[in-house]
Amino acid sequence: MTHEDDEARAKRARVDAIFKKITQAEWARLHKELVAYALTRAKSPAKAQDHAQEAIMRVLDARWEPWDPTGSPS
Repeated sequence: MTHEDDEARAKRARVDAIFKKITQAEWARLHKELVAYALTRAKSPAKAQDHAQEAIMRVLDARWEPWDPTGSPS
């Protein structure tokens, strides 16, 4: 087992705790607020939706890491 696996497991535990605390209604409100915030910076409503989904994915995906242009330049 690697250090990355331990980190991913710890993040998954944090995400599970978030899910237990947030109700469906709160998720709907949170998504709406994220989209509204993204609209202040995005050039279109579609882009704002994309940004909101990306933010949610980053929180929920235990193995998400930012893109490394030097390691994967394509």
